[in-house]
Amino acid sequence: MVEDMLGRMSGRTELTRYFNLCEEIDMENPIDISSFMSMLDDPIAGVVQYASPGDIENLCHGLIEGPFGDNYMRNLAILVRELYFGGCTDASYESFVDYMTITDITSESASSRSWFYQCCTEFSYWQTGTTSTSASDMVDLDYYHAWCADCYDIDADAADFQTEQTNVLYGGDEPRISNVFYANGSIDPWHAISNLHFDNPASPHVLMTGTSHCQDMYATADNDVAPLAATRDMQLQSMKAWVQEWVA
Repeated sequence: MVEDMLGRMSGRTELTRYFNLCEEIDMENPIDISSFMSMLDDPIAGVVQYASPGDIENLCHGLIEGPFGDNYMRNLAILVRELYFGGCTDASYESFVDYMTITDITSESASSRSWFYQCCTEFSYWQTGTTSTSASDMVDLDYYHAWCADCYDIDADAADFQTEQTNVLYGGDEPRISNVFYANGSIDPWHAISNLHFDNPASPHVLMTGTSHCQDMYATADNDVAPLAATRDMQLQSMKAWVQEWVA
């Protein structure tokens, strides 16, 4: 639907209004189109990744039964606009690069800049789209390679090579390392690329049913599900054993 609207001048005008874009999408600049399509995934990805009980259901309700009824795109536009706290939505690729090249470690972009640098130099983890997923196939590997080049002066070959080296160094799908505890939440989409099947007594792995991203690293709460509580106990026992081995 969105891609069809991008192909019409009237459609682009509507998208600019619906999403409160700071400026209309430049159809002569393919990477701006990719940047806009990537932005559409942000509110959904963020909710699912860090979901607490009921969050995903509330998200779906907002998309399916929002203020604009079954016009899912306009309901999504409301969620996107909320990320910009009422200001205009800046979807341009140039603005993204300007933001990501701020090197002041006290800036609000510092953590994102560090994370994406790791992606470009260690493990990729690019969230590309296909025609069979909710993400657009306009968000492809070339788009993310442009990030590495424009934000860190790392070309595509270097980024791919360094990802390959990371897999060689740590074992890829069969990580032969020690003193690492792989705790994965079944709701967290990232669990699919973690170690779920390779058994290594020195680095156990657990899939926590009903939990999301990094929840085992949070403080305990009264509404913690049983698998989460059990995993924290296992982690504590593992760390105690590792420390004892080190001091022995």
